Amino acid sequence: MVLAVAVFLANTSVWWIACKAVGGRAGWAHFVNAWGYSLLPVAAVAVPLTIVITPNIPEAEAILGVAIKSTSEARLAARRLKDMGSEWVVVEGGHLQDQPEDSVDIAFNGEEFIEISAKRYATANTHGTGCTYSAAITAYLALGMEVSEALRAAKDYITWAVANSLSLGHGCGATNHFYFRRSGGPGMPGRFHNT
Repeated sequence: MVLAVAVFLANTSVWWIACKAVGGRAGWAHFVNAWGYSLLPVAAVAVPLTIVITPNIPEAEAILGVAIKSTSEARLAARRLKDMGSEWVVVEGGHLQDQPEDSVDIAFNGEEFIEISAKRYATANTHGTGCTYSAAITAYLALGMEVSEALRAAKDYITWAVANSLSLGHGCGATNHFYFRRSGGPGMPGRFHNT
């Protein structure tokens, strides 16, 4: 399926593609399909077609086979992940151990690093934050933002969604994607605001 999508994307004019390693804490390196074949060769085809890849710390560790505990190690990981062929790499910093007050994402485009920082909120309701972040980046790129601007707007979006998260069911709850619709909310970054 991923290979079919990669082939389709290679033959289309869509350019705002973001790729999220949807492997939970295991990441791409542990992706094995029902027949026992690794999907890393598929990632080798799909990733060069992307504008940005957004692995979290456990995913980046699994892909690279190294431990990432600090911002400096996340920078080294971003540099290595850039070799996979995406235009940008964003190593999501939510799991970084050296940043207790902030969540610092490390973005790298092959020439410069950008640290995208936001306050860390003490909540268990963080289910789907990485996928939401990647989707928000894609949405902002589709709206015509430059990559660095889209990364910052998406970071604002996911930070406020976490800050206004929902305790649903048991265990890890969900982020609140509609926080900006509440009266007095901050408004969604970018073109959308409270009405």
